[in-house]
Amino acid sequence: MLSSSAHAETVNYNVILDPSINIVLSTNTVALSLNPNTKTFDSTNLNVGVSTNNATGYHLVVTSPNDNTDLINTEDSTKTIATLPALSGGYDDDSFVVNKWGYKISGNPYTSTNNKYIPFVSGTTLNYNYTTTNNDTTALTFASKINYNQPSGTYDITLNFNAIANADIPYIQDYTAEMCQNQATDQEVVVQDKRDLKSYTVRYINGNCWMTQNLRFTESVLDSTTSNIASTYTAESPLIINWGDLTSGDSYTEARLHTGVDNLNNPTVWYNYAGASAMSITGSDNATEAEYSVCPSGWRLATYAEQTELRNTTGSNPSVFNPVYGGIWYGGSHSNITTRGEWWSSTAHNSDPTTQPWIFRRVLYYQSGTLNTNFATNRQYGKYIRCIRSASA
Repeated sequence: MLSSSAHAETVNYNVILDPSINIVLSTNTVALSLNPNTKTFDSTNLNVGVSTNNATGYHLVVTSPNDNTDLINTEDSTKTIATLPALSGGYDDDSFVVNKWGYKISGNPYTSTNNKYIPFVSGTTLNYNYTTTNNDTTALTFASKINYNQPSGTYDITLNFNAIANADIPYIQDYTAEMCQNQATDQEVVVQDKRDLKSYTVRYINGNCWMTQNLRFTESVLDSTTSNIASTYTAESPLIINWGDLTSGDSYTEARLHTGVDNLNNPTVWYNYAGASAMSITGSDNATEAEYSVCPSGWRLATYAEQTELRNTTGSNPSVFNPVYGGIWYGGSHSNITTRGEWWSSTAHNSDPTTQPWIFRRVLYYQSGTLNTNFATNRQYGKYIRCIRSASA
């Protein structure tokens, strides 16, 4: 009697997708025609579109040969004034400086110049995109203004636009203040939260590393290896937060949040203080400094002093912090949506003249285009969070 046997083979099926990054310019020549008698100022647009399948996106950099910043008179470089120098500050159409050139950026939140023409600097990053994209557009406007003191001729500069694939995103829990200082002083850097893989931009500002986007953490299970909570909470014995919704009203004792978008349509989350402090500050009788929070490990809520220092550092131009409006939540309702943004601090407002000063906390707030502090708000209300990593952390 013959015995039967079986034989199996496997096939490994692979799809290889080559990396790709591509730039498309709306034109290869940007030209202005000026005459001191009839047309002293003019501007024209250039759109730079980038497409890439790089999972972490790209950044767009503009350079010039030998890092030149001036437009050179190509017909007679021996003339007394043979160049059109770049601007030295930010100007609009009406205040544009005579016999200068400049550009402005619109169409992306990373480097928008708020409708101001700025100086050209070779090596400037024009845009930073964090995901795969098809024809992500950076809109540029070039302008110049002349008078009779500028010799006639053609003034020229060559601009090279370079789309560079971003490297892998580092985890925010591992991103130290020293790394932030080295990498994020002049531009934002993208980091990723180990807990839910959400990405954020960070920036080094006056000695500290700040998140420049609002925290969007909504998970219920936290441990101290990845969250800013007591070391007694481990993976085997985690902190469990049973989140309620701010639409249900105010609460001192229950952690509540609400997910939505800010006024720029960016996803965001508002937290009451019980939630922001990871249930370490609850009830109506706690005036201590918040040591813990729902920030990533190594990061925390900023103190009132640190928020005040940020306000003083950024002055009336806080764009480095990327503040946003989006309102607050109280009594189950959403208000001040287009006029105010507020961020929790770790500091209690102990000097409030009410009979219960411990129910108030200090906040950083954004209103009328400026950052402000010296403001106290009830812990029941829903606010934003921007976590900070100090040099000592």
